[in-house]
Amino acid sequence: MSAPKRRLRSLTAHVAPGSAGPAPSAGILGWLSSLFGGSDSDEGSSDAEGEAPAGPREQLAPHEPLSSSELFAALDSTYGHVLDPLNYVRGIGVCARLRFALMMGDASGAAVELAREFAAAAPPASEMEPVSASAFAFLEELASLTDDQSEKEAIMKPLLDFAQRYIDEADAETGRAEELLNEGNWCEDLFFAGVILGRAFGFTQDQKYADMCCHLLLTNQNQRESGLYNHADHSPNAWSRGNGFAAAGYSEALGYLEPAHPRYAELLARHTRHIEALCAHQGEDGTWHQIVDDPSSFHELTSTGLIGYAISHGLAGGWLKRSPEVDGTLDNAIIAVRSRIDAEGNVKGGCQSTGPLPSTEAYLAHPILDGIYDDRTGSVCFWFAVAHAQNPNRA
Repeated sequence: MSAPKRRLRSLTAHVAPGSAGPAPSAGILGWLSSLFGGSDSDEGSSDAEGEAPAGPREQLAPHEPLSSSELFAALDSTYGHVLDPLNYVRGIGVCARLRFALMMGDASGAAVELAREFAAAAPPASEMEPVSASAFAFLEELASLTDDQSEKEAIMKPLLDFAQRYIDEADAETGRAEELLNEGNWCEDLFFAGVILGRAFGFTQDQKYADMCCHLLLTNQNQRESGLYNHADHSPNAWSRGNGFAAAGYSEALGYLEPAHPRYAELLARHTRHIEALCAHQGEDGTWHQIVDDPSSFHELTSTGLIGYAISHGLAGGWLKRSPEVDGTLDNAIIAVRSRIDAEGNVKGGCQSTGPLPSTEAYLAHPILDGIYDDRTGSVCFWFAVAHAQNPNRA
């Protein structure tokens, strides 16, 4: 079989520095405040080495933390409104906005109607790849709004059809659909597999999806002895968003798999070791650094959203256990998000889109999206913020 091609470059979706996102609606603030209180890959490949900065990168300083209501007002009015180009970045925003609407008891408002429009326009599975198919994570929430099984199946069909490709296109030797994976075991693939195959198993209870999900996650051998993940086989760097992808991908899978599955214990052991390592490397300000184990590297907010989501989701589901260390990590992460996303939804400290880079220096020199609209960072932080608000087991 020929080597898989780099296929994510054309799907890269970030807003150019200086671009403005939609402005939030201030009218929502009072309503949210009464409920929450006022106090409170699509990674594109890159071959550019760049030059390592001589010292710590200059970044915008965090601001006074927004209240929970202010944060939700900013995120809800800014992210999750578009699904073009079709990729996980936009889909996670739609998923977060839909979950937020349902959390607020709004099962028939604009977020739901927009998600229905996006679902109806889903392309055939043969025209999608994992980075685009994972955009339909929100179909599960849509399906929950009807009691009609045939309607549920119709809603879930785009995701289920793509999940079947992981089965049908599996290589006889490796047991993996190599053409759906990036060459060199990228962390991004762990996220896509957890999102797509986890939901496929959760909806159908067909063991083939659980088996394939476990196989894809556990055949990635880039977890270090320390518990952290290298970005890829050919990029032995603990890139923060890569570690966020791994944490969130495992968390998504564990949210659907049964503890009785023969590989569940191995999956959970890897994930727990990873979360423990991430807790140990969290920065003092609540973010994770661009290189997780290099505290001199810049503060990266997208990974903070992904890791925070994984911890919130795990505590809510019970596969992660509360402890002073885990509670403190989660508290610091949500404060970091509230301190680095402003009332207009602009973010401070998002790493610009990239695939595996050829050197540590290239990661350190990679562009920072600072003080602007960024769909990727804003969307995953929205996902995290909703999970954090819904988590009954948080401190």
